[in-house]
Amino acid sequence: MVAIVIGTIATSTSCAEFAPLPKSTLATRNTDIATLYTLCTAAPVTIESDMVIAGRVTTDDSAGNFRRSLFIEDHSGGAEILVGQYDLHCKYPLGAMLSVKMHGATAFVADGVLQIGLKAESYSYREVDYFYAEAVADKYIGRGDDILVVKPTTLALDALSEVHCGRLLHIDDLQ
Repeated sequence: MVAIVIGTIATSTSCAEFAPLPKSTLATRNTDIATLYTLCTAAPVTIESDMVIAGRVTTDDSAGNFRRSLFIEDHSGGAEILVGQYDLHCKYPLGAMLSVKMHGATAFVADGVLQIGLKAESYSYREVDYFYAEAVADKYIGRGDDILVVKPTTLALDALSEVHCGRLLHIDDLQ
């Protein structure tokens, strides 16, 4: 009987009840995702300027579809942020506005997707590595207070191109 009650309590609570969302730590955007994308298509680039990008979270890892990363999107494109932690939907919920301070971070376009994280070690198979520790991720990633419903961009299948990689899309007339 006790095990049933404890199990019921554990499954009926959400992560928001244990870890309240942090107050806004959003930095001011001074460039867009498409501009960053153009800087790092040939090789990984560690950003040495005070560049800041921002966008809405368009993914949710609660169902296990995304592993230790999330995607943000602005008016110009999408980017994968390699956070390196689990249960990201608790701290960075779908629709939250995030900023990424790029100074010291590394970016690279892999398979058409802009990935942002830390410089990978020479022995790594990755071009960009995860932020891993929460304290490290918090140094780069800021979160706003408002959460909006994100809506996919609707496209026809023949309109898809590499510029749509990393974006939330709805493809018309798929069967």
